[in-house]
Formats: sequence, structure tokens, C-alpha cells
Amino acid sequence: MWSWRREFTVAEFRSTFPSPSPNKILHDMAKKGLLEKVGWGKYRVNSPREYLEMRFNVKDAYELIREAEMDYAFTGPDAVFFWTKGGYNVDRFFAFYPIHLKIRKGDLKSWEIFFKSKGRRFHVNGKPIRRTLFGTFYVLYPEDKFRVDEVGGLQGNTVR
Repeated sequence: MWSWRREFTVAEFRSTFPSPSPNKILHDMAKKGLLEKVGWGKYRVNSPREYLEMRFNVKDAYELIREAEMDYAFTGPDAVFFWTKGGYNVDRFFAFYPIHLKIRKGDLKSWEIFFKSKGRRFHVNGKPIRRTLFGTFYVLYPEDKFRVDEVGGLQGNTVR
């Protein structure tokens, strides 16, 4: 698809890729981020770079945490990443980027609801993994108490 025309209509798609449901296919491809709807019956193919930036946007994943308005602390590789001001980033790459967060045990359900409402994947540490984790996702570490420090304007960065 990436080598096809940059912009096209549903009729052009249908004539090139015969299908009983071209609108459904285009809708699903747009929902997955492969295409962008640019007008009524018009689509644009996203480049591989655009697709990856949209699908695995690490910066937005970190900024989303602030919206939760709940206590948290980065832990593990994320704590080290922030304390070293980005100088040390380990155990991840663009297609596998877990963000490790300590959270209060009492807030676990609220965090789950928050991430589900934002369409984000997460895993609760210590629970069975039920699906393959890839891209940017969150690993939640529920704790009774934890220390919170601030580094670089982000709340709750700690190594403890």
C-alpha cells in the first residue's frame, strides 16, 4: 500500500482492489493508522514513518500520564532514564517500549479505567500476561507507599 498513490478515492481503490466491502476495508485501515481520511470518500496513505510515529509515540505516552491526575512514580528503566536526563535508556526500542509506573494500590482500578478510556495497553505487574505486548504500553506496579521526587518537570520520578 505504501508504494501506491498518496491520495485516492474510494472508487479508485475499488477499481484497483476489488472487494465486496471497500468502505469497510478503508475504514478499518484508517482506524489502524495505515490511512488517513482527508475528505468525503478520499483517503491518504500514511508513510511508514508517519505510521510508526502515530502508533508508537513515546512522547505522547509520557505526557498522557499527567492527565490521569493520580500519584505515580517512574521506576526501573524509566526512573534511570529521567534521572540521567535521557542519557541511559535500556531494554526497549520503538516497537517494544514499556513505561514502568509505581502507583498506589488503592488507585489501581482508576488507572485501569483511565488507560482503557484512552485506548492504551497496560499490564499489572505480577498478573498473568494475556496478550502480546508491543509498541508503547504501561507496566503498573501497585504499592502501598513509595517516595516521589520531581525531575525535569515530571511528577513522581524515583529509583526506589
